[in-house]
Amino acid sequence: MNGQNHYDNNWIFTGRSGDAIVNFSRGFPVVDTAAVPLEFEGASAVISNAEGELQFYTNGCKIYNDAHELMENGAGLNPGQAYKQFCNLTGFEVRGYPAGNRSTVIIPWPNRPDEYLISHHARDYHDDPEEYGEFSNFFRHYVTHVDMSANSGYGKVMEKNHLLDDRSIEGGDQTLNRHANGVDW
Repeated sequence: MNGQNHYDNNWIFTGRSGDAIVNFSRGFPVVDTAAVPLEFEGASAVISNAEGELQFYTNGCKIYNDAHELMENGAGLNPGQAYKQFCNLTGFEVRGYPAGNRSTVIIPWPNRPDEYLISHHARDYHDDPEEYGEFSNFFRHYVTHVDMSANSGYGKVMEKNHLLDDRSIEGGDQTLNRHANGVDW
């Protein structure tokens, strides 16, 4: 049984003791080790294609393809102070973007089989960080477009951080549901 028509067939787990990909294509979980070049936090998301094959994933900072390589134009997701503080570090890989567990969602672009949309919320400093804390539920809503037919199937970020809403969003979690017509979201 597949919850999202195979689009959620691969789950990636990262940690200090090793990385794993869990694949549900056979109807039961198959766990395999992997060399994932980044760590996940709340803003992570993974997408497979309609056949259940891993396409790409993000930790909210960067986008990597199924070969675990940085996708062309894949750095610089979620611009702002939080990105600068948590994603723009050198010397070691970052733990991921500091946003909520459902702040990043990837969906297939309707009627475009090799294209995907990443809906993501960028967390940023509040106007008064001393009163509210460094990152106090102050989000902006962005969409990023990925085309997996580019670069011999390794993908390319075609448009990144397209601002949908610049008003402060309380929370940062989101849920997207497929429309009853089976195409739209």
